[in-house]
Amino acid sequence: MIGSIILMILTSVGAIILKYIGGSSYIDALWMIANYDVKLWVFVLVVIDYFVLKGLFSKYGSFRYDGHSYENDKKIYDTIIKDLSNDGIIYFLRTNNFAGFSFRLSSLDELYDFYHSYNDDPNFEFLHPKLEEMRKKLMEDIDEFTGLIAVNTFPGLGEDIQTVPPEWETNCPDRFWNVVNKIHESAKCICADYDMIVKYGKRVIKQA
Repeated sequence: MIGSIILMILTSVGAIILKYIGGSSYIDALWMIANYDVKLWVFVLVVIDYFVLKGLFSKYGSFRYDGHSYENDKKIYDTIIKDLSNDGIIYFLRTNNFAGFSFRLSSLDELYDFYHSYNDDPNFEFLHPKLEEMRKKLMEDIDEFTGLIAVNTFPGLGEDIQTVPPEWETNCPDRFWNVVNKIHESAKCICADYDMIVKYGKRVIKQA
């Protein structure tokens, strides 16, 4: 239905443009467009675009908050902002250099506590489908990051000190930089996930 309406509108607009640019009458221009030989690949591309846009609209465009769904999503949104603080763990992930430099393992406590508290909690889910996709990705990226830390960092000099072994940079530099780059990229993904939830949540929750 929507596709047919769009097609009718585009055809009429095209006919009007042809009328004024090409000097043809509206009926002649309309007939010219209706009988225009459209290449198969153009037709297929238009059809694909239509179904993609229709799917996105049906998934996100029809969602509307009611009292229950708003309170649920606001609670989860506020929990993420509070438990993953921008000036705490998120700042640490944005700025820490894991390239052989030691760090306190306790610096990641906020991240571990958040993940273990909510990853398997069936109540900790957004009802807004796009926000829920973002939340799932956040959890997946936290899981990947903590796995990288568990496998590729080791106790350093002093209590609570952890590090990617700095001697790897000399003895096996390929392994060293592969690990460091993966950790940095994983940390960056968590921060990007967090930023997306904060920014999108401001629009759809705070203004609902």
